[in-house]
Amino acid sequence: MLTRCGTTANPNLQQTQRPPKKERNQETVPCGKSNTTLSNSTQTSETLTSPYYPNNYPDYSRCIWFITVDKGSAIAFRFSVFNTERFYDTLTIGNGHESSDGDSVIGLWSGFLTNLSVVSNNHTAWMKFTSDYSVTEVGFEVKITQERPEGSCGQDEFACQDVSSGLICLARDDTCDGDYFAHCPDGSDESNCRFCGKRNITLNNSTQTSETLTSPYYPNNYPNNARCIWFITVDEGSTIAFRFSVFNTIRTYDTLTIGNGHESSDGDSVIGRFSSFLKSLAVVSNNHTAWMEFTSNFFRTAIGFKVKITQESSEGSCGQDEFACQDVSSGLICLARDDTCDGDGFTLCPDGSDESICLSCGKSNITLSNSTQTSEILTSPYFPYGYPNNARCIWFITVDEGSTIAFRFSVFNTERRWDTLTIGNGHESSDGDSVIGLFSSYLTSLAVFSNNHTAWMEFTSDSLVTEIGFEVNITQERSEGSCGQDEFACQDESSGLICLALNDTCDGDGFTLCPDGSDESNCLPCGKSNITLSNSKQTSEILTSPYFSYNYPNNARCIWFITVDEGSTIAFRFFVFNTERTYDTLTIGNGHDSSDSDSVIGLFSGFLMSLTAVSNNHTAWMEFTSNSLVTKAGFVVVITQESYEEQNHWHS
Repeated sequence: MLTRCGTTANPNLQQTQRPPKKERNQETVPCGKSNTTLSNSTQTSETLTSPYYPNNYPDYSRCIWFITVDKGSAIAFRFSVFNTERFYDTLTIGNGHESSDGDSVIGLWSGFLTNLSVVSNNHTAWMKFTSDYSVTEVGFEVKITQERPEGSCGQDEFACQDVSSGLICLARDDTCDGDYFAHCPDGSDESNCRFCGKRNITLNNSTQTSETLTSPYYPNNYPNNARCIWFITVDEGSTIAFRFSVFNTIRTYDTLTIGNGHESSDGDSVIGRFSSFLKSLAVVSNNHTAWMEFTSNFFRTAIGFKVKITQESSEGSCGQDEFACQDVSSGLICLARDDTCDGDGFTLCPDGSDESICLSCGKSNITLSNSTQTSEILTSPYFPYGYPNNARCIWFITVDEGSTIAFRFSVFNTERRWDTLTIGNGHESSDGDSVIGLFSSYLTSLAVFSNNHTAWMEFTSDSLVTEIGFEVNITQERSEGSCGQDEFACQDESSGLICLALNDTCDGDGFTLCPDGSDESNCLPCGKSNITLSNSKQTSEILTSPYFSYNYPNNARCIWFITVDEGSTIAFRFFVFNTERTYDTLTIGNGHDSSDSDSVIGLFSGFLMSLTAVSNNHTAWMEFTSNSLVTKAGFVVVITQESYEEQNHWHS
């Protein structure tokens, strides 16, 4: 049994049963001329073939050729066809003209080879072909050329590692075939094969559309000093998607690189280089061919990766809970948002966009749970300083199923109309139907409640004016939510509950904070709803019923909240009071909870010649309602801040 290159044939290898040995045919084998001289000044190439090519070569063939080129040059053998009986019919190439010198051998080949190239390290070389007494094949055709000494294999070829005798380039499909016949003298074409798997992957809609690859020895740790490269081809007009279900390597040192085409040495072909633990990763090429290379160093190892490779249509996009690298000129890269802005100095996007404008936004994925963390405080970029121009931050919030999410803002101040904060249900920020509300300007207070256990929040600013921004406390809540008595609840709660300060409604600026516009409807007849009086600023306010001095409208409802300095009281002095008796009423109470019947000072209706009411608190409310029938002139009231002494003097 044939052995070569210091390797031992596998005794378990099943070889074809050999027929009985035949008598040697005395016919002269047509080998062609045995001496070939090439020179830049005369002939630079020669084509040689096996005997009788393209017909099968005969039994008992033995041909030897000697090649000479100009000194300082090398000799390249490039085979367009190579097919001999494996193990028994061989072609050997060596340096010099001493074919009997075993040390001169560059390599020995047998079997079917997709392609083969050999470059000598000398200006002389020999080539010998021998066949035995039984099976024959078509043989070979080789073009021999004079070359410069420097040589290299193509990116879709495998280069034998030991180049001390010469360069040998093999088709990658001819390596790692497990046939125990090494085509490289050092055996490198059959070493480190079992853990990399096949190198060439072809996907096609008519045959196979996906392939799963893993790092060496997955799910066990990959070895030190690993190097695996894969070449992927799909139908023209399609692209290649790499979707990783597992990715965990030693940060910075053990890397996976993906690129377009089959030239892995071309830096311009690189789509991205990845390392470390990644929660998710998806890469889409912009070509129908791609390569993927994994390398590890000599130190620690990790579990590695598992990736599903698929043929895709040209269009590709990242999910709403993923971050898309901004530069997509080479290909699309989708990262888990938690794998961005980690400040480790290792950028996963070639343009660095995964680590840019990060400190200002903070973490983008927030998970709250009763068993771990129930609240999170977020702010606009650089809060409490002004946020920057052209900011864009998006956050995704998840709480326990069956719960809702509350956003309670302690500060909210953005450039009106142009710098906005949007809150929505779910994690699809591009879905317009998911929006709960869009907010802008200075807001006294704001609270928003989702109707889902997931929500998103997005802040954007334009290129001009900036303000302080916002601070919000996000909490996990029970499904029920309600606005305070001193807050306005947007009427449409189908997407979620929005609670506004009463002072932020009915401001007539044309910018509605409620999606249904209810914060700016029925406003003109009531006027401002929050009134603050103080000895240091304003001590009185005049209020009227809607449309006074005309009759108030049917179905009116106005409520006012009044606040004065602590230690003072509030006086309501009416100069006109005329409503439909019993049905259209004005109610005055202490505090700001108009639903608390114990707070009521009095309820008034009909025609009154005079009326004065004084609270016993420094806060009070006043509510006017009319029904659907008769209307009257209404009322005029002067509201003043009073001291207790003034109140007692007034009573006396």
